[in-house]
Amino acid sequence: MNPHVHIEKLENDFVKLRLRGVSLAYANSLRRIMIAEIPTMAIEFVNIIENTTPLHDEFLAHRLGLIPLISHSVDSFNYPSECACIESGSVCSVCSVKFTLNVKNTSQEIMNVTTNHLIQEASTESQRSVKPVKYSFQLNGQIVEREILIMKLGANQELNLECIAKKGIGKQHAKWSPVCVANLKFEPVVTLNTMKMIDMSRVQRMEFVKCCPKKVFIFNPSSEMIEVAKPEECIYCGECDLFQKEMN
Repeated sequence: MNPHVHIEKLENDFVKLRLRGVSLAYANSLRRIMIAEIPTMAIEFVNIIENTTPLHDEFLAHRLGLIPLISHSVDSFNYPSECACIESGSVCSVCSVKFTLNVKNTSQEIMNVTTNHLIQEASTESQRSVKPVKYSFQLNGQIVEREILIMKLGANQELNLECIAKKGIGKQHAKWSPVCVANLKFEPVVTLNTMKMIDMSRVQRMEFVKCCPKKVFIFNPSSEMIEVAKPEECIYCGECDLFQKEMN
């Protein structure tokens, strides 16, 4: 094998790359490693002190565990099985980060409890870097960031708990998966039958270009020929083959 990687698009939360010179099994192995083998931090232990909300303790613990945490410093933490701390549920500066959440709705309005209410108890720089992520969306043409909603409190409802985040991998539980989606697809190889294209009229060539929903082909007005413009956009829908059959 002679692997070659070309990064086509790179953003804070998205990467698109082209991988060549390897088998499909190799490429799929990389995809599975991205999902299951890369370590991250996630809430593992939850101690419910007071809960007068409609959501039961197990539901809350599961929901807290699935909150994505920033894990840029994950390499500085130990796995729980490798750490010298005595108890798995204890707070250790080299293997865990502690968060507390203590809110009570004293008004008659519905209160939103978000990740902003998770108070971090950290002593080292690595611990302080582990914090809940924010989600972003477009509003009136601008990018807006918001905290993740955990639950809603009614009047006089209270929630008091402690959380401990640990290091893990997605193979153990989905909450440690570092990505939401990692997929791959074949790179399409699109070729045109030159002999059949010569037999087509100018109108037929233009209609052939229009039949593709992904605009893979273009009509060159100077040469009056069909050209492959975006082969990577092909979704194997077969509309071009169907057009050719109907034309015959």
